[in-house]
Amino acid sequence: MESGGHLLIERFCRIPPQSLRAISASATLLILRSRRSRSRIPDAQSAGRSSLVPYKRGEAPMERHTRRLHSNLRYQAEVSEWCRARGFALRITNEGHHWQLTKDKFVAEWWPSSAKLVINKRWSEGCHCHDFRQALELIDRVCAKPQRLNAAASLDSR
Repeated sequence: MESGGHLLIERFCRIPPQSLRAISASATLLILRSRRSRSRIPDAQSAGRSSLVPYKRGEAPMERHTRRLHSNLRYQAEVSEWCRARGFALRITNEGHHWQLTKDKFVAEWWPSSAKLVINKRWSEGCHCHDFRQALELIDRVCAKPQRLNAAASLDSR
């Protein structure tokens, strides 16, 4: 194995050079492949097509993700107003890549560039929301459901 591969492993995996001498070429490739691949949890549902950020056939994925991010960041004031009206706290971090809406014990996290919306850390039940309108609509529905259940329970107890 040439030393270039060893340098890559040393750089990405932080394996000391003396340990690398014992690693075979096939094991080296296996380590490099496993470091490159990220585990992805697929979305359980989709909010459908977006009118705000429509799909463009032939557009490169990175361009689409960047366009989605910048389109949604333009509406940050509108999202802040929506949150204020409903008692949510809005926190936008990582240069707009991560949006967090919290209210009591409820937490909704949305990544506009990848269109991933996760509610209360339920990663396997994520939703694919392309724009802020879709995300807020879903958050509103999920928050309203427990309130309706609580109201029905209080009526039954009379």
